[in-house]
Amino acid sequence: MQLLKHRRGATLVEYGVLAGFIAVLAVSTVAVLGDWVSFNFRVADQELWMAMNEEGNYLDNGDFDDTTGMTEQSFGFASGSLEGWTSDNGRAFELHSSGYEGMSSVNGGFWLDMGESPGPMKISQQIPNLIPGYVYTLTLFAGDRNPAMNNLTYVFWNGVKIGEMKASQPDLMEEFRFHAEAASNSNTLTLMEVAEGPNDNDGMSIDVIRIWGR
Repeated sequence: MQLLKHRRGATLVEYGVLAGFIAVLAVSTVAVLGDWVSFNFRVADQELWMAMNEEGNYLDNGDFDDTTGMTEQSFGFASGSLEGWTSDNGRAFELHSSGYEGMSSVNGGFWLDMGESPGPMKISQQIPNLIPGYVYTLTLFAGDRNPAMNNLTYVFWNGVKIGEMKASQPDLMEEFRFHAEAASNSNTLTLMEVAEGPNDNDGMSIDVIRIWGR
């Protein structure tokens, strides 16, 4: 959608103007067509742009598409290490190809399974170059491919829980947003899977993560 393209270095004010324009366009579409599906599509399209745009990418390998050093598997890739990320509980990373077991990646690449065999994962990344005292918007896409939807992921910022991600319906990547204040130049994002049901090795599916604010 050409309307959603931006140059690098856009300000928050510019983002606000664009979002406002999109909102007006969407509402106008609803008014003319009387079609709420069209409105929802427009909003989803805006969220997809946010996920794909490099402007908010302060993380290393936030889309989980860098498979350097990993071993190819039937489902995607696996390894004890993943570019940009640390496994805090020592469990291996499993990246699944888009469409695996009905779960599609936001950008068509890979998504991370937080329920790696043999159990829930806890991963983290240190994020440099943030402004101390500045409040950033953290966006993550997550879904649950388990029909029982018994998966849950906690989100921590510098060791403090700022939210959690739980799917509202199976086999769908949903966007989750949180606010996080930079305590220093370098801050730590941590994701921890919480198994609400039996350990079935099917955890939350995590995809494109971005930090916005500058």
